[in-house]
Order: sequence, then C-alpha cells, then structure tokens
Amino acid sequence: MSFSLFALLLLASPSITNANSICESSSGFSQEIVARWCGKGKNLNSARPRAAKPKAAKPLPAPIEEIQEDEAAQEGPRSATRIQETDRPGEPGTVRNCTPRDKERALDLLRREHPEGYRLVKKDLKQFREDAWWQDCANSENFDNLIVALHETVHGVSFPEGESGRENYPLIEGKQLKYLDNVGFFPPHRAGAEFPNDTFKDLYFTNKPDVTNSAQEFPILLDELNAYTHGLHAANVLHKHDKSRQWRAGAVALMSFVKAYITKAGQGDASDMAWQRLNEQQNRRTIQALYFQAENVVTASCRFPSDGQDRWYLAYLCKDKGASLERVLGRKPVCFAECGAKPRERRRP
Repeated sequence: MSFSLFALLLLASPSITNANSICESSSGFSQEIVARWCGKGKNLNSARPRAAKPKAAKPLPAPIEEIQEDEAAQEGPRSATRIQETDRPGEPGTVRNCTPRDKERALDLLRREHPEGYRLVKKDLKQFREDAWWQDCANSENFDNLIVALHETVHGVSFPEGESGRENYPLIEGKQLKYLDNVGFFPPHRAGAEFPNDTFKDLYFTNKPDVTNSAQEFPILLDELNAYTHGLHAANVLHKHDKSRQWRAGAVALMSFVKAYITKAGQGDASDMAWQRLNEQQNRRTIQALYFQAENVVTASCRFPSDGQDRWYLAYLCKDKGASLERVLGRKPVCFAECGAKPRERRRP
C-alpha cells in the first residue's frame, strides 16, 4: 500500500484554504513531503486526513522545563503567513511558528507522564516531528499539536517506510497486530447513508474520486479507529494539561463507522465475501482487539463532560441492530448511554 499517511491540513491551518495550494506554494513543509505528494501528481485532498481537532481552545499552563538542543541546525523553512517566531506563549488569537524546542517539550511531556505514548512515537520520531502536524505553537504546551502528531505517528508505525509487507496495527499496550488485507471487503462508504454530514463522515466515510482512504478500504477504517483511540488515550492521561476540551468524538465516530460496516455486511447472504472475511478467525481477533481497546479508552474518557460533538455517535452505538457486531465481537458491544453526562443529566436507577 502506498504511503498515504500525509493528512489534510484544512482543519488545522487558517492559512490554508485548499489542500492543493500546498503543492503550489510549499513553504513551511519539508521537501520530502512536497516531492512525495505533489511530485507524483497526487491531489492532497485524496490523502489520509489528519486527526480532526475539537473546536474550543484556550491558553495552556506554563511550559514545562526547556530541553537544551541545537535549534539552529534543525530549523526548516517557515511560512510567510506566520508571525515572527518567539519562544513565549502567544496571546489568545495569535499564531506562532513551531520550533524544534516545542516538539521536544511535547516529547518530554510524553516521556514523563505518558510512557505508552512515548514508546510509540520513539518508533517513528520523524513522523512525530513532521512540520505538517505542528501548525501553531502559540500555546505553551501545544497540546493540540501533540495529540494530532501522536495520531499521525500511529499511521507511520502502521506503515513502516521502506518495509512493505510489514504493515500492522500498534496497540496501546505495545503489541502489534497484522494489518488486514482488503480482499473481499466492500468499500465502507456504502454503509454511510444514515450518518449526519459532519466533518468525520466527510473525512472518513464519504466516497471521493481517485481516493484510497478509510471510505474505500475497511482495513484503513480500522487504522483510523486505532489512531483516534491512541489520541483519546493520550488526552485522557494528559487531561490536566488541557481541561477545556475532550477528544472523544473522533473515537466514537470511527467506532460507529465500524459498527455500520459490520451491520451492513451481516445483512447480506451468509455466503457474501465481506461477511466471510469478517468472520475469519484471525480477522475477528484483530477487529475484537481494536474495538475492545476503543471501548476501554472511551469508557475512561466518560468522566469528562461532553462537548456536544460526540452525542450523536454515542447514541448510535446504543442503538439496536448490533447483532452482527455482537457476533463478530463474541459479546454485546458496550453502550455509552451516560458517557460525558453531567451529574444532573444522569438517569436515576
């Protein structure tokens, strides 16, 4: 599978209004990224989308201790649309270029407080440090950038560069599962009719011409679920550093897409290829591991209030029509009926 991990930047950068403009003016991005995508004639709108960020934002606490390193040797080209670089936290509404020091602070935070995440990013530090994930470092701890970079690093570890045939799904606990092949699976977007037209459906569950992504291939849909699960787990662990938001919506959206896919596959004839593939022993074990991991992480996040973006998907996961998913999982899936609800909103026994 081609290296389709470079993500859409439209959600994160106010200075980029269309992904194709990156090819026309590549300042701020590494030559490797430009050559890999623009040089091959690829439309960046067809790349695997980057993790969607929650909408709310506020300044974060004071920066952690600085890590000494030679920044001058690592500085890359900077976009002309960015304001002058400074190492001070930005005022609300300002934009500041990210420096190597910002990325090392994020790495140090992972090392000290989230060893599982640190262990993962050490497998692909190049991907974690890629400038494309670090769009604005006006806030001192750059929590948004850290979560997005961790999400994208999961994709980098899933597809180790130059090691074709060794694709895998890295789990939070450190194990790796063999990546599913796409033979026999129908395109996931065919199961998306009942979902609202929001950012998650547009990025991950909508068919687009000449695109190979999670809307086209079920194994990639599982890859996105895994990446969002890692990101939410990190947000749970590091929640004290940014209590203004939660990252649950992406994880429950991808869980819902997986449920919808399996439900549609189970509605056909028992001899249908997709249903057979879902029930192959090794494939079932992989789906179970990824889905159970997501359930555990979402459950851990339910102590944090909802920001509203997750409500539709949480309700969908509690709907009926879960018989096919139950068969693949080997048990009933978890219903998150009161996840993120305020105390007064919770049902009485």
